Amino acid sequence: LDKVLTIAKMSKPVGWDPVQLAGHFPAIEVYKTPDQNVRVEGINVGPGDSLSASTYGATQTAMLVYAVSSRPNEVELRFPGFFLPHDERRLEIVHQGKIVHSCKMPSDEVCKYKFDYTNPENVGRRYTVRAISEHDGSVLQTERLYTPFPYMCAASPFTGRNAPVMDCSRLDWFPAPVIPDLEKTSKRGFAVELEFMAKNSSLKSAEGGPEALEIVRQCAAKKVAGTEFEKLAEIWNWEEEPSMVPFGPRDGMPESEYVGLMAELTSPGPPHVLFGQQGIADVARVFHVLEKLDVQIGLWAQLHVHINVRSAKANAASDCCLSTDELINIWTAWSKYQMVIDEMHNPTNVDNMWAKPLYMEDLIARGVFENMHKTRGTDLPIEDACETLYGPGNCDSKGEKHFWTPPGEGFEDMEFHHGPPRYYAVNLAPLPVKGTMEIRQNAGTSDGVRAQRWIQFVLAFVETFKSGIGLGSFFDEDFDKDAADLAAAQSDASFEILFNEMRCHLDPETSLPYWSERKWRRDDPKCEYKKAEVVKAK
Repeated sequence: LDKVLTIAKMSKPVGWDPVQLAGHFPAIEVYKTPDQNVRVEGINVGPGDSLSASTYGATQTAMLVYAVSSRPNEVELRFPGFFLPHDERRLEIVHQGKIVHSCKMPSDEVCKYKFDYTNPENVGRRYTVRAISEHDGSVLQTERLYTPFPYMCAASPFTGRNAPVMDCSRLDWFPAPVIPDLEKTSKRGFAVELEFMAKNSSLKSAEGGPEALEIVRQCAAKKVAGTEFEKLAEIWNWEEEPSMVPFGPRDGMPESEYVGLMAELTSPGPPHVLFGQQGIADVARVFHVLEKLDVQIGLWAQLHVHINVRSAKANAASDCCLSTDELINIWTAWSKYQMVIDEMHNPTNVDNMWAKPLYMEDLIARGVFENMHKTRGTDLPIEDACETLYGPGNCDSKGEKHFWTPPGEGFEDMEFHHGPPRYYAVNLAPLPVKGTMEIRQNAGTSDGVRAQRWIQFVLAFVETFKSGIGLGSFFDEDFDKDAADLAAAQSDASFEILFNEMRCHLDPETSLPYWSERKWRRDDPKCEYKKAEVVKAK
C-alpha cells in the first residue's frame, strides 16, 4: 500500500470507511491536453532492449511516447463527494520554493489554477502542486507538473542547410572555448558521447552500420588533416549508431532531414581522457568539425557526459578519484536539485524514459536512495558501490552479457542489455568497467556553446556536492523521514540557491542567467506557442 501511495503521490487516508475514501481521492484534478506540439513520440527500441528481450525477439520496435506526453492546462482542488468534519483544504502552486497561487475550499469560487502558455517565461517550468489539509497541515496529494516547450524547441537539424551531402573539406581555423579556465572548475577527467547523422540527401533512408560509419569517419579525418585537431582521427573513438531516429514528417522538416549516415563519436579513453582547459578546447573543436561537416542531431539523441570516478590511468595530469560516500552525495544532490535541472533542458529530456528524473515518488530511484541511506558512512569500497546501490545484475560487466532478469519466475533465459536503474539522469552502471558515472539528461545538440556550458555545470556540480554540503538532513533520521525531507527539498530548490552553492567552481554572473533564462533557445521561434495554437489544442 505504501508503494502504491508513493506512486500515486498521495498520503494515507484518515480512515478506511468508504465515505472517507469515495470522492476524497484524488484531491487534485489535473486537466491535460495530448497536444501534438509537445508529444515526444516515435518508433524505437525499449530501454535496455527490454521490448525485444521480453518477447524473445518477436517484437523489436514499437511506437513510444518517450518523454513529454501532454500539456497540463489547469489544476483544480476537488470538492469531496460528501463533506466531512475537517475536510477544509487549500491548493498551493509552488515554483522553486515560492507560492505563485493559493486558494481554499470550500469557497464561493472553484479553487483552481490555469497555466499560461502565451507567456514564454512560464513555459519549460517545473511546478509543485499540493493539496493541503487546513485542519492539520498534512499534504493530501502532491503533483510535479512540467509546462513543456514545444518538442521542436532548439532542435538541431542539419547545420549546412544548402549542400546535398556532407562537407569533407579541410578546416582552416577552430574557435576558442567559451569557458576561459575550466581548471578553476575542475581538474577531473571527463568524456562525451555524441550521436549524430551526417548529410547525404541521395539516400532513401537513414543508414547505420560499418559502411556508413566509415564514410563519416573518413570525411571527418579529411576535415582535420594537417590541423591542430588531427587527434580527432587518431585517438577519438568512432562507433556504429544504428538506432538514432532522424526527423520525420510530423516534425515539420523537409524530406532532406529524413535521411543520412548515422554515427557515434566518443572522446578518447585512458590515458588521453579529456580534462581541464585542453579538454574543453577539444570539445569546442569537435563541435566545430561536426557543424562544418553538416550533421543533424535527432530528437532521440543525447549528450552523455561521463565523469571519472575510479581510473587513476584516465589522464596522468587529471584528478582522481571519488569515494562511495562522495558518489552518494553527488547522486543525492542531483535528486535535491532535479526540478531546477529539469528547467535547464529541452522537453525531449524531461521525464525521458532513457534519463528518468531522480524523484522520490519513483520507486526505482527511491530504492537506490534507500540503499545509499544504508551505505553512507560505512566506508564501502568504490569497486563494490554499483552492485550495492543498484542491486545484482544492474551494473556493466566485462563479459558480453548482462545478467539482469525481470521479477517473477521462469525468466532467467531472457537477455536484457541493461537493468532499469541505468536509465536515470545519473547512471552508476558504468562504474565496474569504465570507472565512471554517467550524466544522461542533456539533449543532443549541435550547439557547441551549450555543450561546453553543460560540461562545466556537471563538473562544477560534482566538485561542489561530493563533500555532502547541504545534504546532512537527508541522512540523519530513519529512511522514510529522510526521503520525505528530500522530496520536500526538491520543491524548495531554486536556480539562485543551486548556483550560489556552486560559486567556488563556476561564475554565477555568467552561468546562472545562461541556464535560468534558457539562453540555449537562441530566440528560436519553435520554442513559443502561438495563442491560436494553444486555444486550438485545448
